[in-house]
Amino acid sequence: MEKITRRVADFVVGLTFDDLPQQVVEKARACLLDYFGYAVYGSTARPIDILFRVLAEPGDCTVIGRARTTSGLSAAFINGAMGHVAELDDTHRQSMAHIGDSIIPAALAAGEIADTDGKSLLVAMVAGYDVAARAGESVMPSHYYRGWHPSATVNTLGAAAAAGSVLGLSGLQMQHAIGIAGTQMCGNFAHVPERGMAKDLNPGRAAFSGLLAALLAKAGFTASTDFLENRHGLAMYGDGVRLECFLEGLGEDFKILEVSHKVYTACRHIHSAIDAALEISRYGLSVPEIDAVEIESWSHIAFCDDPNPWRDEWYGPRFSAQFNVAVALVHGEAGVDALFEPEGCSRMLRDPDVRRLVERTEVVVNPDMDRDFPGIWPAKVSVLLRDGRTVSVRKDLARGEPEVPVSYGYIVQKFRRLSGLVGMPTDVQDATVEALDKVHELRVREVTQTLRWEPQVVVHSVDR
Repeated sequence: MEKITRRVADFVVGLTFDDLPQQVVEKARACLLDYFGYAVYGSTARPIDILFRVLAEPGDCTVIGRARTTSGLSAAFINGAMGHVAELDDTHRQSMAHIGDSIIPAALAAGEIADTDGKSLLVAMVAGYDVAARAGESVMPSHYYRGWHPSATVNTLGAAAAAGSVLGLSGLQMQHAIGIAGTQMCGNFAHVPERGMAKDLNPGRAAFSGLLAALLAKAGFTASTDFLENRHGLAMYGDGVRLECFLEGLGEDFKILEVSHKVYTACRHIHSAIDAALEISRYGLSVPEIDAVEIESWSHIAFCDDPNPWRDEWYGPRFSAQFNVAVALVHGEAGVDALFEPEGCSRMLRDPDVRRLVERTEVVVNPDMDRDFPGIWPAKVSVLLRDGRTVSVRKDLARGEPEVPVSYGYIVQKFRRLSGLVGMPTDVQDATVEALDKVHELRVREVTQTLRWEPQVVVHSVDR
């Protein structure tokens, strides 16, 4: 299994638009429009304002939701954080990474720096998703159990591949770019108990570090050329590296097709439980009938075992399994839908029935559910009624997974709703959707120009 990094680098630099099956092109377009929607929606969040004030340097690259342009590195960093802040980002369950958060901003910034076309952008995205996903698969699950945040770590490698693809690196330069990216890999989950903003910094830093790696490699900067197989490289991030993950189906099984799209504004670990609770809600049970609720899931549900969603109105609701399930049980689809809007989320937090149900809800880790990881991310919701009956529903995969897909039409609808919530005019929405319909015919700057629109509506703030 020698020369893995070289083979991966050769795949990235050799990939062309003509190599991409139509379904891969369509998926890349869907991921791009999905990213634009949730990034615009998160563009007014306080963490993004702070990052923009601190990081924005003069330049001509686009920061989504800002009229003022910045340097490419600044744009990649801020846009990367922006994609993660609202918990609406795409997810690759096998690597447990929100890959689009970093790969797309790095590719966009590189595309604006080099003034390349939309075909190059799509190719770079596909390559970047592939590298990040395969790197994540190779070190999971020990990588996660060690406390690494994969949207920060393996995303760095994918962002370097994507940016390097756009910038036209040679095979050797790409090997160095992967090595330069690898030496910058960082980002952990220490922020979780306090729901710190570092969560959103992590994928932003990955986008920045990946773009920096590609720019440095392009200029002749060197690193290890064997980072993926080097025992002091990627192997340091897990209990060894399954190097076969990099080669199985490389160039044929494109990992971007394994990416899911969120339909709820919550951590992806909660989505199967939300789906299960929504199914139970159709029984029309009232809160006085319910004695207790149990959410049973695989070990990573502990990440969202939070009976106190009231800690703040941004991160709190998005990371509480108890809260999201309670909203789904009490108010059904309408309640879950309301969480997209600030006033609706506040209303759900104040709702006495939701609060009562949160207090009666317990999260239980079932180690047996880990056996099929990463094939499934299961959850079982059981409602124990006061008359002794129990109503239970199990979901192994949440809506939006490739096996339970949403359509491109849904992605368009999601983009329009999220951008509309921050006041994006309909004609600007139309221009963005139309640009994505013909992205392969445009320059990258023609795609990003509509996103320089400045929102006037504050979605949420995070008080600290």
